[in-house]
Amino acid sequence: TAEDSKVDMNKIYLFDIDGTLTQSRGKMNDFVSDNLIHALKKQEFYFVTGSDFDKVKEQVSAQVMEYVAGVFT
Repeated sequence: TAEDSKVDMNKIYLFDIDGTLTQSRGKMNDFVSDNLIHALKKQEFYFVTGSDFDKVKEQVSAQVMEYVAGVFT
């Protein structure tokens, strides 16, 4: 329904990358990536990481990055 596709702007989600969405310093797998894209279309997500942005781009696919609201490094 149209209601299901709306973004809930009353909530934001912050996710660590290393050891949470990926193995430490590893690349995000397809299962996590596909499910994350589905969720990103409905919620506002940010990544929080101790890595620099170049490392984030190595770990996270361009498709996922299209939907992420921002990255805190």
